[in-house]
Order: sequence, then structure tokens, then C-alpha cells
Amino acid sequence: MNRTINFKKRELPLLPLRGLSVFPGMLLNLDVERAVSIAALNKAMNADQIIFLSAQKELSKESPAEKDLYRIGTVCKIRQLLRQPGGKLIRLMVEGLARGKINSFNFTDTMISAEVELLPDIAEAHNARIETLRRKSIMLFAEYASESGNLAKETVANIMDNDNFAYVADYIAQNIYLRPAQKQELLEERRASNRLIRLCELLEQEINYLQIERDLNISTNKQMSKS
Repeated sequence: MNRTINFKKRELPLLPLRGLSVFPGMLLNLDVERAVSIAALNKAMNADQIIFLSAQKELSKESPAEKDLYRIGTVCKIRQLLRQPGGKLIRLMVEGLARGKINSFNFTDTMISAEVELLPDIAEAHNARIETLRRKSIMLFAEYASESGNLAKETVANIMDNDNFAYVADYIAQNIYLRPAQKQELLEERRASNRLIRLCELLEQEINYLQIERDLNISTNKQMSKS
């Protein structure tokens, strides 16, 4: 995937997300039907297919204002756009290119755009500490996948031997269940080592929840078989 970006700051059409996040280097499929989002897509498609995705703080807001949108989001490339019959629904695939920060908003009657500044990761040496975090996060991700049963084996296998610790952090964050605020927290963290630390904590929590849920289901089934 080509992730080259030739700007540091730029005005981009903005697509507000509800309950979703996309991390750099990742693909996201979503359905778009709000007029403000379709207008942003049309603007991007008429240019170079670059668009900015920002999550809403309140999912129920149909027409988000400036205060309803996170300022940290993702610069994305539109990879596929399929207009459904009737034109009111669009199936979309985007590729995350880079983290970005909104410096200013521009609201019109039809769409939202924003001046976006790129937020590169803070450089870190791949030392023994980070390698340990990388390995631990992958190990916990594999355990999470086994416990949840919702991820294909290939999803875990794809990063087993990947040495790019920043990519590993974003890949895991994209592929596990987390609350929207937790995903946003990881998106806003520019140190990959800190993302790995936080992911290890979150993965351990989720694994614990899944194990408790499994034990409760076993207990319930035993009780039902006795009745």
C-alpha cells in the first residue's frame, strides 16, 4: 500500500465517524449516508481522494458541531467507493495514511472541511524494552483472538513476525474490540511504545472479561442441564 503524503498542512474535506476509528496503515470499510459525509466524499473524489476522518464524541449527533468532533483523527485515501441504488448510501473503503490534528474548521451549508496538520510519531529507538513490549502485545493479541473466536487466524499471523513496532501497535488497536474513547486514546498517542503499553493493559482486561463470560456460560449451561 502506498502511504506517501506530500504535505505537512492542508485543507481537507472532513468525514465525521460514529463509533469507528481508522489507524495509519489500516483499511476500514464503512457505510456512509449522511448528506454532510457524502458531500465530503464528493469533494475528495473530485480532487486526489484524500480525506480526513474524525470521530464524534457524541454518537447520537446527526449534524455534529465543532465541539462534537475530536481534533485528532486520520488522513485517509479513498480506495473504493460504491454508490448504492438510490444514491443515499455509499459503501466505502479507506486506507489510513497518517495521524493528523485539526487546526481550524470550516463549516458550510453542505459539508465540513478542516485545516489539518500531520502528526508523525515521536521517533524511538527499537531497543530491548520496546522489543519486549512488541512481543508481549502480539502474544496477548493471539490469546485475545483465541478467547474471542471472532478473528481469523490470518489476522494474528499477519503481524507475528512484523518488526515494525509502531505498525504492530496500530494493527492491534484496529482489530480488537474497544470502546470508542479507548480507540481515540490510542489514536492520539504519538509514542508507539506508550501505545504498546496501553494495549497490553487493555488486552489483559479484555481477556479477563472473555474468560469470565466463558465461565459464566459454562455455569449457566450446567444449571440448565440440571433443571
